[in-house]
Amino acid sequence: MRWLHIPLAALLFSAFAVAKSADEPLDALKARAENAKPQDQAHLFATIARREVNEADRFYTEGDLTNATKAVDAVVHYALGNALLHARDFPAAQQVLIETVKLKPDMGQAYGDLALAASENKQYELAIRALDARAKFLPETPGTYFLRATSYDNLEAFKQAAENYRQFLEVAQGKYPDQEWQARHRLIAIDPKNK
Repeated sequence: MRWLHIPLAALLFSAFAVAKSADEPLDALKARAENAKPQDQAHLFATIARREVNEADRFYTEGDLTNATKAVDAVVHYALGNALLHARDFPAAQQVLIETVKLKPDMGQAYGDLALAASENKQYELAIRALDARAKFLPETPGTYFLRATSYDNLEAFKQAAENYRQFLEVAQGKYPDQEWQARHRLIAIDPKNK
C-alpha cells in the first residue's frame, strides 16, 4: 500500500504546484484562508495543501516514511472531507474529517469543517468540541462564534449560547446581516439581560 502514497504525493504536488507560494507562516496562512473571501479560499487552501505535501516530501527525503505517509494521508482525507462537505453529504464528511484529525491532530481547518458537518448532522456536542480544538490552532472568526452559539442554543445551554452570540455580534461588524439579525433575536429570547 505504501507504493500508492509516492505517486499520490507526486500527483498532489503537481496539482498544487500552480498555487503561488507565500512567505507567511503556515498557521498565519491557515488563519487568513479561514477569513478570506470565498473566491480566494480555493487558492489559499491549495497553497496550504501544497505546503503540507512539501512537509510529507521532507519526511520522505529524511527517510521518515511513517510521518510522510501520515502527512499525505491527512491532506487526501481533508480534501475528500471538504469535497463531501461542499456536496452536502454531511454524514460522510463527518466520518472522513474525524479520520483527518486523527491523522493530523494539528490541522485546524479540518476541525472547523468537522464542526460544520457535525452541526448539520445535529451532533452539537461534537461541533462544539471540534470548534474548541480548532481554536487551539486558528483564531476565532465570526463564523466560529456563530456556529458555537447556535450549537449551544440547540443544546439549550443558553448562557454559553448568549456569550457566543454577543461575541459574534462584536466581530461581525455588519458583514453578516442575516446571522446578525438571528443573533440579536435569539439574545432577546434566551438572555435575561435583554429583557
